[in-house]
Amino acid sequence: MTLHVISMSDYETDDQFSEIYPYIDSGELTGNARRDKPILIMADRYVIDHDGLLYRIDTPRDKKLAKLKAIVRRLCVPRRFRHEIVKYTHEHNVHYAA
Repeated sequence: MTLHVISMSDYETDDQFSEIYPYIDSGELTGNARRDKPILIMADRYVIDHDGLLYRIDTPRDKKLAKLKAIVRRLCVPRRFRHEIVKYTHEHNVHYAA
């Protein structure tokens, strides 16, 4: 089993990322994002790397934890790939935690 490569078009067609991705990429508000202020508030929590992959940036709220583990980048996976990734991980790592 091989995993598919996530592309920009996968983010643009995903119901969860279709509005935030273009805004992070080009600053363009599309569709419901024009009326949706949370997109603007959440924009500083996302970054697109040089391969076009979208990551959510998490920083600990606790100042002590922030010194130990300041930034965590989490890959944003379009909904259509999630089952495939969980299945692949399960088959190769046996009951790996989600």
